[in-house]
Amino acid sequence: ARLQASRPVAWIHPPKCGSTFGNVLMYLPGMCPFLPPGYLLDGHQHEMSSVGHKTDLWCPGSFSYEGRTNFGDHYGVGGVYKSSVEGHGFIMLRQPEQRLISAYYFDQHSWPKWLFHRPAKDLLEYAQVCSGCAVKILTRKAIDGDLSTGYTVCGNPPPATTDEVTLAKQRLRSGFVFVGITDEWNLSICLLHAIF
Repeated sequence: ARLQASRPVAWIHPPKCGSTFGNVLMYLPGMCPFLPPGYLLDGHQHEMSSVGHKTDLWCPGSFSYEGRTNFGDHYGVGGVYKSSVEGHGFIMLRQPEQRLISAYYFDQHSWPKWLFHRPAKDLLEYAQVCSGCAVKILTRKAIDGDLSTGYTVCGNPPPATTDEVTLAKQRLRSGFVFVGITDEWNLSICLLHAIF
């Protein structure tokens, strides 16, 4: 009953916070009755983009991505929070410094090449521009964009403001039906199954 009330699920996916969480969501009871047997996301970007359109067929009525392009993208939801995410949000978060390090070593994910016309000089410069990613995703209206330009809400250079941090915390507390921590993956997944 709880899962049914949460549908359509809005999976909010900060980069490097567990792409395979999509597998967990798709395999929750009743979510994807037409999922091919044994199907698993491997978390590669090309696969995440292509599976997004298949979830409508495999999982009718189970997922919402209003204002975004597909299942598991990294769009900001500030503009669609009230209409699409509130009361339907599922998210996995990661210790911010670890997320930044992982993203830096994953081809500088979200780095705004469109702005700087070069890679980040080092991890410190990357962190100064791309910090606050989860806050930006939860509060800003922005698009994932063309991966060749690297334009994402997480690579939007203005740092997260104090007001945005406050708003993001409020949204996580009151509008999300599930918040997990990648650093506590097993415990988070156990909790998800206990709730749903």
